[in-house]
Amino acid sequence: MDYFLLFFNADLVAFIVNETNNYGEVNANSKDLSPKSRIQSWEKLTCNEFYVFLALCFLMPHVRKHSIPEYWSQDPLIRTTIFGKCMPRDLFILISRCLHSADSGKPSLSDPLWKIKYVFSQLKQRFSDVFHLYKKLVIDESLQYIPSKRHRFGMKLFILCDCESGIVLDMIVYTGKKTDISRCGELRLSGEVVKKLMGNYLGKGHILYTNNYYRSPNLCDFLLKNKTGSCGTVRVN
Repeated sequence: MDYFLLFFNADLVAFIVNETNNYGEVNANSKDLSPKSRIQSWEKLTCNEFYVFLALCFLMPHVRKHSIPEYWSQDPLIRTTIFGKCMPRDLFILISRCLHSADSGKPSLSDPLWKIKYVFSQLKQRFSDVFHLYKKLVIDESLQYIPSKRHRFGMKLFILCDCESGIVLDMIVYTGKKTDISRCGELRLSGEVVKKLMGNYLGKGHILYTNNYYRSPNLCDFLLKNKTGSCGTVRVN
């Protein structure tokens, strides 16, 4: 819990809870609700309740069931009592429905990540603030794979990690042409990813390891000029 709170601290949770409450109240007062809608019973979420909600989310993959209500089932064949002891089923479902980390009334059409932008940037800042990294770093991709969905491959991330510990230092969400990287330099897309992720770590004597997707003569020259070692596989062309 101490390690988790270093990254997901009280200020960040308070922000998410506040935005969730704003969204919940707007929907609870909507004139278009059906008489049986659960959201009419919305009450202000507290930070402690949100931490319990997160804990139950983390627990669910360890006791997989077919649907969310089954975690609260009283059927002796599938009952898991800890969920009902921690939180009522309807409250968990309401939090899931209203969970927000941005003002829905102020969308940013130019940024596909606007709904998670603040939380994402705060987490990335915490990565660099709380960890004193070692010499060797690595950049690679992380691709979300969900076998139960028709479109099995989901979010793609470019991730910078410390080789010694495996701790994430920075990451970029791939959003096609709107990916948050420069496109005006002499480095190709993969090189610009490296330049962006290594921005705070250049000139400090680190060694960067990558696969051949990122490696090019221009990139190696750029890293060398910025006092950064470079190691990895290359393509013959």
